[in-house]
Amino acid sequence: MSAPDRTGTPAATGGQSRGGTAAVERIPRPAAGPGRGGPFAGMNVPAEKAMNFWPSAKRLLGQLRPERLWLVLVLMLAVVSVTFSVIGPRLLGRAPT
Repeated sequence: MSAPDRTGTPAATGGQSRGGTAAVERIPRPAAGPGRGGPFAGMNVPAEKAMNFWPSAKRLLGQLRPERLWLVLVLMLAVVSVTFSVIGPRLLGRAPT
């Protein structure tokens, strides 16, 4: 297998990569930095408030209605998990005594 050239296609295989499929040409991306975007570009932007929260919430609950048994089960298990997370260190702290 030959080394790929600068465009990302192997030089000796005529644009073919391993397996016989055409290789993807890679376009260089600009460096991230101030004013250029990047993964944390919107961190200082204030969040927008929803214009119609309650109608959207009611619509969401209506769509989740068939799954309400599972939702209740998940919420109960979350409460049990938090309870065990709080009680566990207390029990381990008393174990040596």
